[in-house]
Amino acid sequence: MYKDLLALNTHKKPDFLKNNFVMDETTPTTSSPISRLRVWRHCVAFSAWILLLFAGGELRAQQKDKGEKQKGGTQSILITPVPGEHRFLITADGMPFTEFVYPDTLEKPVLYPIYAPDGQLVTRGFPMAPRPGEPTDHPHHLGLWFNYENVNGLDFWNNSFAIPAEKKALYGWIRTDSILQVRNGKKGMLRYSASWTDQQRHVLLKEKTSLIFSARGGERILDRITTLTALQDVKFPDAKDGLLGMRVTREL
Repeated sequence: MYKDLLALNTHKKPDFLKNNFVMDETTPTTSSPISRLRVWRHCVAFSAWILLLFAGGELRAQQKDKGEKQKGGTQSILITPVPGEHRFLITADGMPFTEFVYPDTLEKPVLYPIYAPDGQLVTRGFPMAPRPGEPTDHPHHLGLWFNYENVNGLDFWNNSFAIPAEKKALYGWIRTDSILQVRNGKKGMLRYSASWTDQQRHVLLKEKTSLIFSARGGERILDRITTLTALQDVKFPDAKDGLLGMRVTREL
């Protein structure tokens, strides 16, 4: 399913996710590498909740079949690696929840696709699995992702397969280094490390992220906790796009 896209990535930011964070150049800094991240005094700790509820314009969904039998109950999360691929499947009581996708050819790790509790797709298919009639703008908009438009002048947000080779030096890349921990149960967790680099693989930031998955009744819940540590002087000036993005299906 993904092999044709291993040279691809994704573009279009939903309006409700614009300007999530702005950086304050007046925030004091010290000699500590971590405190050089202007807004975060020591590091970034970011937690995002996504309740996939699908009805009346919100992300709401009624559980069907197996899900209805467990309405209101906490479901069991299973995180399974896909052999031979940089990909993990995440399910809730056997129902698809999402996938963690991090091939070397993708400009950032993403959660894609994301499903509502009844199995409906919440995220756009393009460019990994295009669906008839959906928009194909902004190829850097893929599933759910975390990055920023301007880090020391490098654009991490807009990088994708659509950027011409002669302009790639202006863009940053988030490379997943290793999977640190996987835990199944009522709260599943996938923890990984990554490097924010330029095109020559010089590292600006080291990232450690915990993705925590849970489900109960008609809800799907995702917590993201990310810590960024600077390995050199790093600036996040105010920019239009950042820090957490999600491209939903056209119907939403």
